[in-house]
Amino acid sequence: MASTSSFTVSSSFTPSIPRTTTYDVFLSFRGEDTRFNFTDHLYNALVDRGIRTFRDDHLRKGEGIAPELSKAIEESRSSVIVFSENYAHSRWCLNELVKIMECKKDLGRTVIPIFYHVDPSHVRKQEGSFRLAFAGYEENWKDKVGKWRTALTEAANLSGWHLLDGYESNYIKEITNNIFRRLNCKGLEVGANLVGIDSRIKEVSLRLHMESSDVHIVGIYGVGGIGKTTIAKVIYNKLSCEFEYMSFLENIRGISNTKGLTHLQNQLLDDILEEERSQNINIIDRGASMIETILSSKRVFIVLDDVDNRNQLKALLRHRGWLGKGSRVIITTRNKHLLIEQEVDDLYEVEGLNSKEARELFNLHAFKQNLPKSDFINLSCRMVDYCQGLPLAVEVLGSLLFNMTIPQWESQLHKLAKEPMAEIHNVLKSSYDGLDRTEKDILLDVACFFKGEERDFVLRILDACVGIGIQNLEDKCLITLSYNHKIGMHDLIQQMCWEIVRENFPKEPNKWSRLWDAHDIERAFTASEGIKNAETISLDLSKLETVCFDPDDFAKMTGLIGLRLLKIHFGVSPYDRLKYCKHGLLHGPHGVMKNASKMQLDEGFEFPELKYLYWDGYPFDFLPSNFNGEKLVELHLKCSNIKQLWQGDKYLEKLNRSKKKCHEKLNVIDLSYSKKLIQMSEFSRMPNLERLILEFCVNLINIDPSLGSMKKLTTLSLKHCHKLKDLPDRIGDLKSLEILDLSGCRKFEKFPKKGGNMKSLKELLLSGTAIKDLPDSIGELESLEILDLSYCSKFEKFPEKGLNNKSLKRLLLICTAIKDLPDSIGELESLEILNLSYCLKFEKFPEKGLNNKSLKRLLLICTAIKDLPDSIVNLESLEKLDVFGCSKLQKFLTKRGNMKSLPVFCLCKTPIKDPPDSFEDLESLILFELFKSSKFEKFPEMRSMKHLRSLYLRGTAIEELPASIDNLSGLVYLDIRYCKSLRNLPDNISRLKFLQTLILCGCSNLWKGLISNQFCNLGKLNISPCKIAGQILELPSSLEEIEAHDCKSDLDLATLLWLCHLNWLKSATEELQLSAVIPKSSVIPEWMRYQNLGSEVTTELPTNWYEDPNFLGFVVSCVYQPRQSISFICELNLHGNGFGFKKQQKFTCGCDCYWEFNGNFNDQVWVWWYPKIAIRNAHRHSSFKDLHKFTHFNASFKDLHPDQFPIIKNWGVNLIFAGDQHNHKAMLLDPLGNFGDNGLVVLEGTGGNRKRRRDDSLPHAVEEPQYKRCSGGATI
Repeated sequence: MASTSSFTVSSSFTPSIPRTTTYDVFLSFRGEDTRFNFTDHLYNALVDRGIRTFRDDHLRKGEGIAPELSKAIEESRSSVIVFSENYAHSRWCLNELVKIMECKKDLGRTVIPIFYHVDPSHVRKQEGSFRLAFAGYEENWKDKVGKWRTALTEAANLSGWHLLDGYESNYIKEITNNIFRRLNCKGLEVGANLVGIDSRIKEVSLRLHMESSDVHIVGIYGVGGIGKTTIAKVIYNKLSCEFEYMSFLENIRGISNTKGLTHLQNQLLDDILEEERSQNINIIDRGASMIETILSSKRVFIVLDDVDNRNQLKALLRHRGWLGKGSRVIITTRNKHLLIEQEVDDLYEVEGLNSKEARELFNLHAFKQNLPKSDFINLSCRMVDYCQGLPLAVEVLGSLLFNMTIPQWESQLHKLAKEPMAEIHNVLKSSYDGLDRTEKDILLDVACFFKGEERDFVLRILDACVGIGIQNLEDKCLITLSYNHKIGMHDLIQQMCWEIVRENFPKEPNKWSRLWDAHDIERAFTASEGIKNAETISLDLSKLETVCFDPDDFAKMTGLIGLRLLKIHFGVSPYDRLKYCKHGLLHGPHGVMKNASKMQLDEGFEFPELKYLYWDGYPFDFLPSNFNGEKLVELHLKCSNIKQLWQGDKYLEKLNRSKKKCHEKLNVIDLSYSKKLIQMSEFSRMPNLERLILEFCVNLINIDPSLGSMKKLTTLSLKHCHKLKDLPDRIGDLKSLEILDLSGCRKFEKFPKKGGNMKSLKELLLSGTAIKDLPDSIGELESLEILDLSYCSKFEKFPEKGLNNKSLKRLLLICTAIKDLPDSIGELESLEILNLSYCLKFEKFPEKGLNNKSLKRLLLICTAIKDLPDSIVNLESLEKLDVFGCSKLQKFLTKRGNMKSLPVFCLCKTPIKDPPDSFEDLESLILFELFKSSKFEKFPEMRSMKHLRSLYLRGTAIEELPASIDNLSGLVYLDIRYCKSLRNLPDNISRLKFLQTLILCGCSNLWKGLISNQFCNLGKLNISPCKIAGQILELPSSLEEIEAHDCKSDLDLATLLWLCHLNWLKSATEELQLSAVIPKSSVIPEWMRYQNLGSEVTTELPTNWYEDPNFLGFVVSCVYQPRQSISFICELNLHGNGFGFKKQQKFTCGCDCYWEFNGNFNDQVWVWWYPKIAIRNAHRHSSFKDLHKFTHFNASFKDLHPDQFPIIKNWGVNLIFAGDQHNHKAMLLDPLGNFGDNGLVVLEGTGGNRKRRRDDSLPHAVEEPQYKRCSGGATI
């Protein structure tokens, strides 16, 4: 039996729209073989199906193709070639074939081969009868044989039919149907401006595995309006024509609701069986059965768009068994779980547009170009920010704003802040409408209260049973869960939820079910009838100018029986929150917290039965005596005026009368920064309390002994409770306690003796306390992982029984008075970090030494230790050994050992003279520091340290580097500044191929004689102090940054700039950006043609600047005064004609000379060379021909840290052309020349104060190059 060819290579049947198409099919055949049989039958079948078919009914002879045939081929949408036994014997057929293949290539025409009783490989390789035919052509038709062979090979590689036996009528029917489908493979409308679509199409296409013959089903999911349908349509247009059968069922969710599932079943079958009569299914199960029967034998491409429930899939595609071999299906949905249930092969979540894509798409709709108009830049950014990458919102909003004025834009922004656009809202709300009641409530709670909170927190407050609801909302793309399990929500979905809450009473917030906006809450509180239906209230006090609630307003809350969640907070950064709390809440913006603390409640005020109460700056001394905490899960009263949580005897009497455990559900109490809190009493009615946070309660004196009754307490934080002296003995009864934090409790002196009973304790944090010793029971804390005694200045020793905590991982003893460690220290098998830094009395380790096989970090900074125990060499897991500043250390590591994994070793500021023999064992060393070890004289041979990346020898007494330095094949950073005894560098140092930074500060003479061009990757060089006038130095071509401190001589500066400039000119054909930093210099070189007294400079570009082969790039310079060692950004901006390009470069403006010498902040000059080719490479996603459309060049500063932003004094910029090279040195050699008021002119523009010297005022003036004379007003 004949079959569809198995030797297929995709024919890419995607017919382009021709300029003129007279025919659908052009038939090419050998007349004497098939004219009166197969071809005649095929022709009639095609015509009967309504396919316009051209057949040449004339017997042709000769070589050339008749003009009418050539025209017919060009005007046919496709060509069908019938390869028969004698096809190649006709030169006419071969020329016709060449023309057909040319039209395929040039016009995108489709070619379908039929191999009629011939082997396809004979056609492809010209064998059999085709070889015989070509044997007669080789001699007389040499100029055409190559084209004929190529055309045959290309045609035979296409997908087609191979007819050997069987009924020809069946094949003709199959071929006719296939051609009919292909010709009717109409692309779906997807619109223009498909920004960012390519990467998303690629991701889905890869998941389809088109090369496989298996069935593949891919699910595309995402929020409404994210672009799922558009992606599916583009892929359908691209791939569907490679299938015999295809169908795109759009908007299944909407159609199934309005017309029913049977309508969709009929549509699917009509698409698949297009040549037959339309189906008339009216029973879903019957339709499903028919679909299964028909699809199972066919290779289909189907898209099921916008599926939203499993019944739709059951009716249309129950499982993969319904599909024939090689079929592909794409399902788009807003519900990820549906795809998981369907067991799709792969999932693709459509993400929103990134900021660049969103801006481009918005600009194309709002301005009909890819850049905003200059007056609309800020407004357009705000509009794009509002859309948050949602393509639907970007398109709708951009189209709405097209051709509007700035006031209209501002009005629209104001409107959007209050209500969403209807078109966007309706798309998103359809997802909400498909939720059940519980899911709707959860979604509204997240939008109005929990956005940004951790999932476990939300489950704890709302109840664990809502977990499935949260998972469903994530599956339906209405919320997100980040890597740290925080619940997120797209801003537009949040706005949609807000609108749903408001929709019934848009102007009466007191009737809303949820309140979140401070101004709406203020209106609700002050409404005459009070708040009626609120379930959640989240009031951000920082949003209000003043707090004008009075007791009567709060009294109206008494009737709020449905209020579940109340949060009154101060929505500022954590840093500011801490600052305001420390100052008693009196120093917040606009006095908000001061006013909030004056709010009063009537004695009879009753809180609703809350599940969650969070009140920053709670203004009262107690919780009300009638406070009902039966449902309360968490209580947060940070920075409050609370003196005692419960109101004394009155509250206890109420508890005793009650038969209920009033706070049975309470899990968390947080009273941090409550400065008036004196005591915590009565914990017995909180059996499920898990976290008690009392940080910075500076007047807290004692904790009630009933604390020991809280069997589920896992965290007790008493950090910085300055007056707390001790804990009740019953602390040992806290069997579940995992974290006990007493850091900063400066009067806490004694740890309870029974503290060792806390078998679950993992972290014991005692840093900054007055503790002198620990009880013997401390060694019984079998779960303890962290023991922090840092800054306990009175702590001198561990108990005699020592430490037996087998789980201990971190022992921190920074700045303690400890002199030695117990012998048991070496038996802590889990210990990973031992930090004894700044223990000024610590002199030696125990005699048994250290045998901690898990120890990774041993930090002994500034201790009194004299030597290290030999056992250290056996610490096989050690990753960092730091003895910085150990001034008494004389020797160490005298024995060879097993520290082969040590990557970081610091010997800075020690009296060590030379390293021990064991140094060669450190074969994994990555960082070695000897900073200011002034007695260190001899560096060891380096034969095994191939992994060393950074070597700091700053300020040592080293006299030479060993010749074996070239063994450091991976060295990236070498610092030998202020090595005054070092006279020269070994010649082979230039063999360090990966060296990127070389610091020669104070030793700049060492650069002389080095073969710089061998430093192929050196990017940063420091040759301070800069005293190079008159010297001939060569800089590496890879250099990107050079620092030159103390460049006091104008000639030194000129020479340095000339070296940099010359070096850059050599590399201007590569993407090399070079910057030079010259501290203690304060004048822009005069050869900078355009200068500006400020932080920005703009100039016009010459005409066709980018096409000028002599243009090399830009050079920019500025004078600034740094503010500490901080970073800033220089931004280059090329723009014009609706196009734009930006490049940012980050710099650090602090330099060592300020800290080393006088500490003053002096001016610095910074110069940056930026090549043309870097612009081209950065702009590679656009056509290079667009670059010449840029008409202006702008350079400006962008600060990273506004509080410490460097002072920018002035700028300069120049364009560099190869035609100027003979003049460059003349300009550089007079960098600070004063040309007086010689012809300064003011450039027009918005920057002001920009100045330019006339070209005839240049030193050593020469004739202007051609580009200057031809550029009109843009002369450079």
